[in-house]
Amino acid sequence: MGSLLALVVTTGAGADEAPWDLTPEERLAARTEASRTAARETALDKTVTQDVESASWTRIRGAMAPQALFPGELFSRLLTLAFAPDPEVRESLRQTLNETAIALGFGESFWPQLETCARAVLESRQRQIELAKQGRLAGADAASALKAKVADEGTNECRLRKDALERAYQLFGRERFLRLLYYGVAPSTNVISRNEDRAELIRAEEGCQ
Repeated sequence: MGSLLALVVTTGAGADEAPWDLTPEERLAARTEASRTAARETALDKTVTQDVESASWTRIRGAMAPQALFPGELFSRLLTLAFAPDPEVRESLRQTLNETAIALGFGESFWPQLETCARAVLESRQRQIELAKQGRLAGADAASALKAKVADEGTNECRLRKDALERAYQLFGRERFLRLLYYGVAPSTNVISRNEDRAELIRAEEGCQ
């Protein structure tokens, strides 16, 4: 664990080096550059279709360009995996992250405390799942109404996620929690999306206000 401890203690000591210490505009620029780099690498892979090579796709490899990922993006992934319904998924993520968490000084109470911070987000996600299930069983008119409710709840989740992230900053310390996201979560995070809306990314980061 010594090399990891050295990494989390020394890397990012200067503002210019910290992958979390970017303005939204700087992060979008980093995202564009990271996607271009990934696209060039993808173009060399003859097994990838021409469609995926096109400029309309955004490709981010967190292990190579963590600075291209937004804190809220990483926080959302952390919650998705750390509190997944599948116990194997939960344990896999937690075991992977534990070494980084320990090196950063998080104690045994970290996971219960994080769950408390994020409870409203997790409850919102569960409501969306239940509404979506109802929609699949409903008639056309009811399904349309339920789809709208899912969308509304998704916006609500966005606001709740922003609030939960702020609570995590307050509870664990902002920089320490960001180090966990960028050193522990980002390396296994890959983004592939089409026609990415950059304004919507910032809006989501700000809690969909």
